[in-house]
Amino acid sequence: ANTGSSTTTYSDIGLNPDTQYNYRVSAINTVGAGDPSNESHATTNVNYTGIEFTPNVQTVVVPPPAIVHSSSGTHFTFTKNLRKGADDTDVMQLQKFLDTHGFVVASSGWGSLNQLSTFLGSKTVTALKKYQASVGLPATGYFGPQTRAYINTLLAGGN
Repeated sequence: ANTGSSTTTYSDIGLNPDTQYNYRVSAINTVGAGDPSNESHATTNVNYTGIEFTPNVQTVVVPPPAIVHSSSGTHFTFTKNLRKGADDTDVMQLQKFLDTHGFVVASSGWGSLNQLSTFLGSKTVTALKKYQASVGLPATGYFGPQTRAYINTLLAGGN
């Protein structure tokens, strides 16, 4: 079932009495579906035909990105190769870099400066290809060693 945003409980009606039901929760947005939660169980009693439960969802802790302190200040350093379909916090930094260097991923919604995403989708790939072509790199849309080194050099210089 699809529910609204910020939903913390779910009611299921019309169920069979004395039956265990298993539920998983995942978030869905314009980028795609997140990983499902741990399974939650609820069992109806003999006379009950509806249940309400609060899913047992694990909190996901995302490690902070690699930050380098230099004499010119603090800047991000990319350390990973990224390709279309990647789901990583480095994608947010890549989108931020592209958006602030004239290669807008999205003017609003996911990928924009106000809604950076961890998912490397087609809009990010398109912006990355345009950036790569503009600086003389192979315009592949793959964020590999060449592009990473080029951008890291710019960021280390405060750009």
